[in-house]
Parts: sequence; structure tokens; C-alpha cells
Amino acid sequence: NLYFRYKDAEKDTVYVGMSRFAATPEVLQNTYVENDGLAELIEHDTQCTYLKTPAGVFTEITLPVNEIYQGHLNDSISQAQFSLYRYNAANQESAFEVPQTLLLVRKQDMYTFFEEGKVPDEKTSYVTSFNSSYNTYTFSNISNLVSYCKRERNEESAKAGITPEAWEQQHQDWNKVVLIPVETNRDNSNNIVSVTHDMGLGSAKLVGGATDKLKIQVIYSTFN
Repeated sequence: NLYFRYKDAEKDTVYVGMSRFAATPEVLQNTYVENDGLAELIEHDTQCTYLKTPAGVFTEITLPVNEIYQGHLNDSISQAQFSLYRYNAANQESAFEVPQTLLLVRKQDMYTFFEEGKVPDEKTSYVTSFNSSYNTYTFSNISNLVSYCKRERNEESAKAGITPEAWEQQHQDWNKVVLIPVETNRDNSNNIVSVTHDMGLGSAKLVGGATDKLKIQVIYSTFN
């Protein structure tokens, strides 16, 4: 069900409407969503970042892979955790619903993930839920993703016969991920069996952006 508000210009009246889209997994449903007026929101507000549904604004994160391994080249990463803090809406009465589930996936995989019907593998993709008590989205351990990015960079640069730094310049998205609001379906064992875009009407304003960077907590393991 898609709920929305629209205005009758002649009567200067605002109405509330609802459209119902019904389908089963066997029915091909192509949904096209168009958003206007997002350029200023995305380009000029550097104090924070946003999530918006349906299919409006995703947040991009650059993982500090090189910084994480600086001084720890021979160590293993046991845990890498970070939280995204949400700003409370200024007007709670008119605020949209907060997206409840977020998918973290590599930027280069953000289209094929849905096109190929993939599910989070805890390696290059993860999901987490909104914690209303702390007003956060927390990814408790993305150590596999950090290690994967570093290993891919080293292996692919060696195959190409170039330095890792040169390979990074040719692959600008190697350490970038995106956060996408989604809905998940689970089986009786609580395993995720499908992931789809959140097509409800929702938004969230998150701490981050160009000036207020997020912090990631890393635990290293050293074997002697």
C-alpha cells in the first residue's frame, strides 16, 4: 500500500490518498518512481546525510580500508563496527516513517544485488534494523567486508602488474558502499530469503556528511 498526500489547486485543499499494488512473486512488476527537487538536498547540505523512500536518496560511505590497516598489516581484523545516528524530526506530527531495515552493499554491486535476487552474505552485503531506543542503525561487524576490499585490491593490482595505489585510481568505488532501505522476507528458521526495495513513504536524516565523519571501531587480533 502506497499512502500519499496531494493538493487540489482550485479548492486549495489537501487530500490523503492510497494506492494498492498487488502482485505475487510470479508476477513481473516494474515500478518507476520519479523524484523532483533532490539536487539541493544532496549537493548543498554537507552537515548530514539522508535516506529517502521510495527509491529516492541512498547514503554512500567510503570505508577507510587503508587507514584501518595502517600499522596493522600483519594483524587480523576481528571486529569492525559503526553506528549511524538519526536526527529527530523537527516536526514529529508531519514526519514520515523511519525506514526500519537498511541494506549495506558495495556500490559496484548495488544494481546486480537486486537484479539477481541476492540475499546478504555477511561478506559484501549486510542488513541491520533501526533501534528506536538509541535512534541508530548499527552494523555490528563488517570485518569480512573490510578484509575483502583489501584482498581484492592487492590481488587485482598484482594481476594487472601495477601498484595498489594505481589500481585504486582506476577503480574509484573499490572501498565504497551504499545504504539502501529495504524490506526482507524470512523463512521459519529466520533466514532471509528475499530482499526488496522499501517502497513505503519514509525518510531519515543521519549524522554524517562531508564535515561530520563517522567513526568505526576496530578490534585487531595478533597471532604469535
